[in-house]
Amino acid sequence: YNAFEGKLPTTISCLQKLKVLNVAGNRLSGEVGISLGKLPELEVLDISSNLFVGTIPLDITGDCHKLVHVHMENNFLTGRIPSDFGRCPCLKTLKVSSNLLTGPIPTEIGELSKLEVLDVSQNHLNGSILPHWLNALNSRFLFSQILPLVHASMMVFQRM
Repeated sequence: YNAFEGKLPTTISCLQKLKVLNVAGNRLSGEVGISLGKLPELEVLDISSNLFVGTIPLDITGDCHKLVHVHMENNFLTGRIPSDFGRCPCLKTLKVSSNLLTGPIPTEIGELSKLEVLDVSQNHLNGSILPHWLNALNSRFLFSQILPLVHASMMVFQRM
């Protein structure tokens, strides 16, 4: 862990050949002010374990055809999970756990054919886990505290 503080510079969006953006484990704060649409080569985004607040920008994914791993867990992000993550055909990992997110999990995320890990635990989500998601996924979903009906602290669904 480092001890970087302050806001994430929006000029990062100018680094068009950037493949990995990992600023995890710092004290970065403010809103996530980057647009992945301006980072067409980005494969990994890890802003986990910081002090980010506000909503996940609706245009965060942009042209995300190469995006494989997204880690936004352990922040103070609010609002809904953007349905635009469903437009990332290579996405294997989406971790947004331990935030203050609300609303349902967008149905578009369940249609990602390469998604292996979705960790939405420790938020304030609601809605339903759609049965067709489990059949469409390559491997597994990690869920916790997303439905009042789910009493287990962690349920792991694996495709047979």
